[in-house]
Amino acid sequence: MQDQQPSATPASAADTTPKVTGIGGIFFFSENPEQTRDWYARNLGLEVNEWGATFESRV
Repeated sequence: MQDQQPSATPASAADTTPKVTGIGGIFFFSENPEQTRDWYARNLGLEVNEWGATFESRV
């Protein structure tokens, strides 16, 4: 039987390390991006620039 090697990082340090919980996005293409940005801002309350919008999930 092989000896088990100890973890390189103590459990207490690993418990405080931030973890990635998700990555991705939703992409829409529009023939009228200005009108689409206005719709998002007006109906969803998102601050939108020429590159899109970001928001935090409340999950």
